[in-house]
Amino acid sequence: MPVNVKKIIYFFNAFAPLAVGLIIYLKMKQSSYISQFVLQYIEVIEYVPKTILGVTARNWGCDFFWAYSLNSVLFYFLRPFKHKAFIAFGLTALLGVILELLQLYGALSGTFDVLDMIFEIIGAVISGIVSKIILKEG
Repeated sequence: MPVNVKKIIYFFNAFAPLAVGLIIYLKMKQSSYISQFVLQYIEVIEYVPKTILGVTARNWGCDFFWAYSLNSVLFYFLRPFKHKAFIAFGLTALLGVILELLQLYGALSGTFDVLDMIFEIIGAVISGIVSKIILKEG
């Protein structure tokens, strides 16, 4: 059975950002309910960012990487469709906006932040570009 290198690369392109987002969330947002639950079982050194890159990663890194991952997975499964890039981007952006609005109106725990939506959109755009390159789609 031949190994499809393109699919392996695409798998890592889609799921590595999901893992990176989870690590950022657990290590840098230690005040969340999920982090408190998980961190009671593992020891973690508290990270306090002192640079603009560190603050950006802490505040919006997980949003960027999770949107990147979601968009990559959607792009892959929407391959049969003609406008897969636009559909995947639209669904990713829509989900990001809906989740933020749910936070704004108190239906979902968390803090509403317009920058969350901006970083999710940036992640989706970059994911679409990388996905097209990996799959060599026009």
